[in-house]
Amino acid sequence: MEPSNRDLVGKGFELLAEGLEPFVERHLAAMVPGGMDWLDWLSRRGQNRTMTQSKSDPLVLLRAINDQEKAFKGTLSRAERSYVQELWECRNNWAHNSVFNEADTHRLLDTIERLLRAVGAVTEADEVQRLLRDHLRPAAHRPGQQAPHQAGGQTRANARATPGPRHGGASARTEGPGDSTPPTRRAMAAAGLGAGIFA
Repeated sequence: MEPSNRDLVGKGFELLAEGLEPFVERHLAAMVPGGMDWLDWLSRRGQNRTMTQSKSDPLVLLRAINDQEKAFKGTLSRAERSYVQELWECRNNWAHNSVFNEADTHRLLDTIERLLRAVGAVTEADEVQRLLRDHLRPAAHRPGQQAPHQAGGQTRANARATPGPRHGGASARTEGPGDSTPPTRRAMAAAGLGAGIFA
């Protein structure tokens, strides 16, 4: 049985947390006094008020990166910091049971992969890339799925590529002139999935 978009988003956030935790730990260690745990330190300062207070929660890690600018200064480009903001908002939407369609899901996984590579979490980034590539397979090649023309729908390759607002109102992605496009990004474009409500 094919995983739902919600399942894919959830797995993507799990991998995001696994890849971000060592990065956050490493950069906050220099700021935490007396060997105190960084999460306890942020909690006592009232700067990480999330419900779970767990290092396995991507929201905790994303907020730490966003709020502790001094600790992470120079580690991420402006575009990469925009990924943090985007994923923070999408994590909140996912936790509140917002619906993620295919375009939303592809966009989210691509952003997760980009941020993971930016922090050096190659293993987790490769796993997210695999999730995205598997989900990008034509419907005719997925078990129990019909191709778009068999189901009476319009193929994505022929759909109008009209950009619109993203899921959850995430801010526009900023790419620098030297930005490299991951293989999954090219695959999305070839499949006609680069536009829509998450484009």
